[in-house]
Amino acid sequence: MFEQARIELDVIDIPEMAQRNIAALFEQSDRALVLLAFDDNGGLMTFTSKGELLLARRIEITAGQLQDANEQLRQQYRDRVELELQRSLDYFDRQYNHLPVSRVLVCVPEDAGMVDLLAEAVEAKVERLDLSQVMDISKAPALADSEFVARALPALGAALRHEKRTL
Repeated sequence: MFEQARIELDVIDIPEMAQRNIAALFEQSDRALVLLAFDDNGGLMTFTSKGELLLARRIEITAGQLQDANEQLRQQYRDRVELELQRSLDYFDRQYNHLPVSRVLVCVPEDAGMVDLLAEAVEAKVERLDLSQVMDISKAPALADSEFVARALPALGAALRHEKRTL
């Protein structure tokens, strides 16, 4: 379609790579980082190290479902996320046993109780994603709002893409 419309594309950003760009800002040397982000399209869990995307998993639970008014449904969704994280950490440990996970960062609107729930469920350190740890957000105060960040994370990550140009 793009060729027919005579639109030249240099790159196509995909959510996994955009999320990797955000995760790279938080990485510690010789350790892996897990970034678990939820928006209206669902959850995306990425495992990165040294700026490389090692593993990505989709979770078919949206940010809205994690905030469902029905407590029973909300707990079911949280339990499914907890199980997915546990399984993913186990799988990652088996595949990359030489690379410990430093922490799990969670990006979800209004936290939805996920950080505390996941912190109790796994051995890895679990924290809320806080962009002020890695960038000056004073000129963009909306970046301190978890709901805004959850929606804007793919665009922020895409904006952080670094290309190697060849001549």
